[in-house]
Amino acid sequence: MINEARARLILFSIIQPADPFWSYEINQRGGLSVYRRIISGNYFLKQQDILKLQQQIMQRKVEDLEIEINNASGIFITPEDSDWPFSLADLATPPIGLVIAGNRSALLKLDKSISIVGSRQPTNYGLQLSYSLASQACLAQLVVVSGGAYGIDTASHQGTLSVGGLSIAVLAGGINKLYPLENQKLFKYN
Repeated sequence: MINEARARLILFSIIQPADPFWSYEINQRGGLSVYRRIISGNYFLKQQDILKLQQQIMQRKVEDLEIEINNASGIFITPEDSDWPFSLADLATPPIGLVIAGNRSALLKLDKSISIVGSRQPTNYGLQLSYSLASQACLAQLVVVSGGAYGIDTASHQGTLSVGGLSIAVLAGGINKLYPLENQKLFKYN
């Protein structure tokens, strides 16, 4: 049965992230309403565009998507979940949902967080500063959010873990395509 979360999961799997039109529609009408409107053809889009979306929806099996996420030790959350980071609503194009893994309770602490991101080819000074800034932020009870990439991101996560702090890695490839592979051990602790 399709409910709000499952409708969002299907839409999440077919709609490009940060698409302004669909982000607005889903966040204003809800995932289930948008899902039903696409299926019924009740959108003023080019006929070929709506037919393509209808076809993609019909080809998706929500159970397969759920198994894929589960096999990656993840979970799909939506704005209906109590630990959804409500600060995401401030974004111009809020996400349809999030696939997360690890310490889910860290999401409840994002109101006291700092993002540390930067170059993949930083200077030694940049690496030291990122590591130190992350360590100090954690000692001040902040959650460090970064991208898990080489350079500044890696130093930020390492600095966080060095003092036992909480770190969240926002991964562009998702939890089933960890990149860079050299940071796999690091991702297990975030």
